[in-house]
Amino acid sequence: MDRLQTRIDDAFQTPLAPGVVARRVDHAAWRPAMRPVTQLAFGAGPLVRLRHPGTEQDKILDAERSNAFQAVRRRVSLLVEADGQTIGGTWGQEDRPHQFYMVFTAIHPDWQGRGLYGALLRRLLGALEQAGFRKVWSRHQAHNNGVIVPKLKAGFVIRGLELSPQWGLLLSLEYPFWDDERRILAYRVDASPSHGALVRDGVVQTPEGDAG
Repeated sequence: MDRLQTRIDDAFQTPLAPGVVARRVDHAAWRPAMRPVTQLAFGAGPLVRLRHPGTEQDKILDAERSNAFQAVRRRVSLLVEADGQTIGGTWGQEDRPHQFYMVFTAIHPDWQGRGLYGALLRRLLGALEQAGFRKVWSRHQAHNNGVIVPKLKAGFVIRGLELSPQWGLLLSLEYPFWDDERRILAYRVDASPSHGALVRDGVVQTPEGDAG
């Protein structure tokens, strides 16, 4: 068991709420367990389903490349359960060194609004930081306030917008564990006066000729 798995298991030893637990599982078991929750939470899924235009051989080669890529990525798959029934879950993976991508999260509609997502998020962030990650990021349909608002409250910042052929307008969020990076992002968003302090502290360097 690697450091990430150990930190995750430690973080979720106690219930998220009375009668509600989260546990790490293999991703192969996560998908079928989450299918009913996903259908209720997201309905039909993507706005558009893109079909691979290549040959069958192209599809086989793409699958092989994808599997090889995934094999070297550290992944976390968690199920949220109440009385032995799956009511939600999340999964994500290391998509580059020291960076974790939260790919997907869903909570059953009957269990939303009870603080479960916030509790899950706080523990997951703590475990990822202890495991050595420097930032966490995610992207969401821009109207998905049920996830975006709790993440902003938890300390995520808006990284940008993306137009997806499948999902429409997406909002990218980022949670840097490095405080100075947060200060830089704040400056980039609103040109706050903290930029001068960033230069003075040596966090960023001002190009020659730039008055800062």
